[in-house]
Amino acid sequence: MTWLAASFFLLMGYDGLVAGICTLAHIPVSILSQSVGHIILIALLAASIARRKRIQALSFARMDAIALVLIILLVALVSIIWFDLEFTPHYILNDPAAHFRRSLDIFEEGTVSGMYTAWNFIADWVGVVAPFIRFDLFYKVYCSADIAFLLFTGLLFYAFAYELLRVGEHTGAIALVFSVLYILGYPVTCVVWGYCYLTVGISFSILIALLCRYVGKEFALAYLACLAIALYGLITTYALFAPFLFALVFYFCLKGAASVGKIMSARTALMGLVVFAIPGLLGCWFFYIDILAPSSVTVSNALAREGGMYRNLYSNLVLFAPLILVALGSLVKNHALRDTPEALLFIAMTASFLIMLIPAYYLLLSTYYLGKMQFVIWPFALLLAARGTSLCFELPAKALFGAYAAVVAFLGIMVAGRLDEKLDVLYADTPIGVGTATGYHPYLDVYRWNFGNLRDSGTISQDVWDIFTQAANYVEQDEEVPLLGAWMYFVWYRPITMQDDIIDYNLSSNSDDATLVVEKLMDSDVEYVASVVLDYGTQGNNNATEATQLLLSQPGVSAVYQNGGGYIIRIER
Repeated sequence: MTWLAASFFLLMGYDGLVAGICTLAHIPVSILSQSVGHIILIALLAASIARRKRIQALSFARMDAIALVLIILLVALVSIIWFDLEFTPHYILNDPAAHFRRSLDIFEEGTVSGMYTAWNFIADWVGVVAPFIRFDLFYKVYCSADIAFLLFTGLLFYAFAYELLRVGEHTGAIALVFSVLYILGYPVTCVVWGYCYLTVGISFSILIALLCRYVGKEFALAYLACLAIALYGLITTYALFAPFLFALVFYFCLKGAASVGKIMSARTALMGLVVFAIPGLLGCWFFYIDILAPSSVTVSNALAREGGMYRNLYSNLVLFAPLILVALGSLVKNHALRDTPEALLFIAMTASFLIMLIPAYYLLLSTYYLGKMQFVIWPFALLLAARGTSLCFELPAKALFGAYAAVVAFLGIMVAGRLDEKLDVLYADTPIGVGTATGYHPYLDVYRWNFGNLRDSGTISQDVWDIFTQAANYVEQDEEVPLLGAWMYFVWYRPITMQDDIIDYNLSSNSDDATLVVEKLMDSDVEYVASVVLDYGTQGNNNATEATQLLLSQPGVSAVYQNGGGYIIRIER
């Protein structure tokens, strides 16, 4: 199970590395070039097998089979609730459409830039299915990738927890329970918001911590190569977490080299170059040329930008906190804290989150990026809680009682001192208020929030997708087909119909704009117009109904297709 999940993300990181090298070498990034990369990988592994004259011996326990089936069923249930049987997007914001567009850019243009590894994986997936489906169905590839990321991050968490707890008869059950708690928490939140890259970035963080456990015990070239790939995947997927993971890898590599007496050797220096310098420098280069170089964006002002996301101060971790304290206390008592990457990461990231509260309070750091830290703290907190749960079968009652007393004291200070209300400025003053202000008060709020939004967030009806399909019929005939409709429909419509340069006629909530838009359409050379008159969730339709009726009332204008979602309109020229 460990290598089933780890290999998924390692191959994704490897493909990202190959794509980056191809871009620097002016070789198109495509299924062909990625396949050549796979052939090279196969040759390297075959050579290693031939040289060693042995292969890995892998085991698959009965509990692994049970966990695999249950996690697949859980993710399938989430997928059905979220995407419906039609497998269509229901995302809250327009970010997923932008990520889908970046994936299509890689597929069409054959170059990569920025934090692209997750996009490159989706582009590869599109390239595989492109001969078999039409372009207006590529969005289903994006949705399926989102679910695949959720599945494999759950399997990776289970594998880590199972290895972490490989003692006693309760190990498999504890690992599975906490895997379910992990998946239904922040990873499902990532799905609701459409943050596929964040799911992948968190998964690379988990994978790196797992590999650090191996390197700390065995300073082997294979593990170091895996670490290099995982670090590159992380920095080219979500660079915010990279400093923590690079520091962790550096520490465990030094520790591993010291354990075999090779800390000052030339081989160790060469390995350090491969593990740190190559992925670090190459990853930073792509981050620079796409994000910092083309504009006036700097790291500081980028981190001050707000965005829509789920925010929570501390309540989701409160009920796990006693178990976390039990685990940390045991590690300290046994002098094992310095050998435990998940614990070191949890402490470092939690401390950083607390430090980041200061600039966030003065609005120098956005709550958007402050909140993202909690997404990556989540898996390591639950791994420690799982460890604490397993220890509770052996600990005296006073240890667990002391942990709960510490948490109750913390809550007493927060409530009596009204500190959480004072920190509410972090949330009340943000320009995008979804999931903010009082959302952190209920304990385990993330599950309540996810359940509500899985059912009730922006649903796009099948009629709307039928409108998009009809429009794609005309696009396939080299027609330009703009859209009248809510902004959220437009941001999906553009990549789905593969119309990169389509004009946005900018309907808004101002009814006067409807008249101006119709005048522009009548003065243009456009022959076909798609119209979606349905509201997008609670966000309205930007007066699309008024603009559509006004357009249909013009001479020479008629509807050539109509359903419950809107129209395909023809303007005779």
